[in-house]
Amino acid sequence: MQWLGKPFAGFLLLENRVVASAGLAHWPAAQRGEIYQLRVDRFDGREVETASDLADHVARLPIGTPIRYVMQDGPREHVVEIATRRFGWLDLGLLFGAYLFCGLGIGGLALSIRYLRGGDATANGTFIPLWIVGMYSLTAMDLYGPYHFFRLHALCESFLFAAMIHLAMAFPEPFDWLVKNPRRIRAL
Repeated sequence: MQWLGKPFAGFLLLENRVVASAGLAHWPAAQRGEIYQLRVDRFDGREVETASDLADHVARLPIGTPIRYVMQDGPREHVVEIATRRFGWLDLGLLFGAYLFCGLGIGGLALSIRYLRGGDATANGTFIPLWIVGMYSLTAMDLYGPYHFFRLHALCESFLFAAMIHLAMAFPEPFDWLVKNPRRIRAL
């Protein structure tokens, strides 16, 4: 919400200064797609130390101000000029709305299952993976700033595969092998 109505660079920058491979079709920087996965080293002749440096600079400029970027792709240097643009309701809804909707919906579903079914094996086998996916979606909204939940997002991402295997083995009924060999599962 803090971006709403304010100028932004016209592309999304990750905390490590790499241009995210995400954007909306009506953003000029996204239409070309050539800047994705490049690292921003300088803007308007200034060295970039953190992604917040660029966000602070852009926030002080009028909308439509062109900024000259020097970006790195390994040994190659790219110079591009991209004008600032206003971050509007459409941008907010399309970019972060899906993350918020999915995160709250899946996280809420996980809590509902846990509350309604209690602690049986099916409820646990369903709650845990859905909760991880919900948290993954909610923390994804912070990937592009202010970068408070990146580590939690990465942790959730690392558990996604195991969570889906867990879900497949426990839903809609626990896998026969799990029911017949509970001691082996506890040992794992």
